[in-house]
Amino acid sequence: MKTAWLILFFAGVTEVTWAIAMKYSEGFTRFAPSAVTAVFYLASAVLLSLALHKLPLGTAMRCGRAWASLARPCSAFFCSTRP
Repeated sequence: MKTAWLILFFAGVTEVTWAIAMKYSEGFTRFAPSAVTAVFYLASAVLLSLALHKLPLGTAMRCGRAWASLARPCSAFFCSTRP
């Protein structure tokens, strides 16, 4: 059961990673960030499905989205190039 929570945590991390990479892909016109977006999007979906084998759907979705929604503004703050 603890491994399912760990997998769910990494699903949230990969979700934040693909969201940041999507920003840098500039509308999927740059190859490297676009490829990172695709790979981490797929990894996020796979990890979430693995976590759902042990965790209830409602709990997993609620916790996974909460982690991602907390991490996205923090990552935007630290990855921002604005002064």
